Amino acid sequence: MDGKLFNNILDFKEFIHAIFSKTKDEKAIKDMIKIKVNREHMKSYVKEKVIDGALLEKVTGKELNEILAV
Repeated sequence: MDGKLFNNILDFKEFIHAIFSKTKDEKAIKDMIKIKVNREHMKSYVKEKVIDGALLEKVTGKELNEILAV
């Protein structure tokens, strides 16, 4: 996996933030772009280095340990 999907999600998050940062509060923006992942699946992908853990942290807005805690 080359991370294109996650990079596109990051671009989308930046786009939404740029558009709404002057009209909405930070919590409303975060709620609009909240990303959830299946922890069990992500754990194996990160372990096998299929997905970069740092990119996963950026996409979900959470630390890797929090994501992988199952």
